[in-house]
Amino acid sequence: MPRLGLALSGGGFRATLYHLGVVRFLRDADLLSQVTHIASVSGGSILAAHLVLNWKRYTGSPQEFDAAAEELLKFSRFDVRNHIVRRVPMYSLCRLLLRLGPARWRERLTMNHMLRSYYEKHLYGKKCVHQLPEQPELHILATNVSEGALCSFTRTGLIIHHRRSGRPDQCERLPARLAQIALAVAASSAFPGFFPLVPIHADDIGLRAGEFPSQTFTDGVYDNLGVRAFEQLKDINPPLEGILVSDAGAPFQVLTNTYLGIIGRSVRASDILWDRVWELAPVGTGRAGQGILFAARPRSPHLR
Repeated sequence: MPRLGLALSGGGFRATLYHLGVVRFLRDADLLSQVTHIASVSGGSILAAHLVLNWKRYTGSPQEFDAAAEELLKFSRFDVRNHIVRRVPMYSLCRLLLRLGPARWRERLTMNHMLRSYYEKHLYGKKCVHQLPEQPELHILATNVSEGALCSFTRTGLIIHHRRSGRPDQCERLPARLAQIALAVAASSAFPGFFPLVPIHADDIGLRAGEFPSQTFTDGVYDNLGVRAFEQLKDINPPLEGILVSDAGAPFQVLTNTYLGIIGRSVRASDILWDRVWELAPVGTGRAGQGILFAARPRSPHLR
């Protein structure tokens, strides 16, 4: 049976719902059962974790698929961001009152912790990464801001791709198998500018303090497509026959005769940078030796 990889990009809940449509297509085409490895970022991780935890339902009867998909659709309709925004003033006041207390108390009154709590309540419960199934193998990707490196939460723990100047990335594998799935997805989907950085401590992931210094994480700044994880999977045996990249990124907008102020210029520069990163990502991933197929809308007028 062919073995396929599936990369699910970031892009908020737009990405979550887009990827759900791709998964439905793969199921109807009898291809979903051939997916053995999944890498996800941000909105893609929201779906990916639910997909893998409910794999038998998604690959089962049409009724089972619809029931599993409805749980995800219900959560998207819940509008978690507005729920969080409405509670920010109250939580900020509580943090102020607890400013002399332990820092860990204040962390529980942050937007990130609220997001994690909603994931836990509505989608993943208190399940840890070691409870993920062996297949398909899931990599929940996040950016380690402390080191500027790509990280991956998997069934076996946490993989950190340490950056080394002039040399290939060095992978460190930590046995962080007690990391909750809700925490991993929250770190993967903490969109910069809206959510603050997600601090993760050793005891959050079942490690001792000497094994893991506290570090901060955010979503797909390093890789918003989810394809870089497959560079580390190029030597698996038997190899993957191909990688399907479900890209739900917003199309790049061409501006004409538009005045941009100071903030607008900064945002526009960031948009251009992100678009260039998107264009170059398949080039880097091509070194892994697997065929790559994109399921995406055109990102610019020049990409058809």
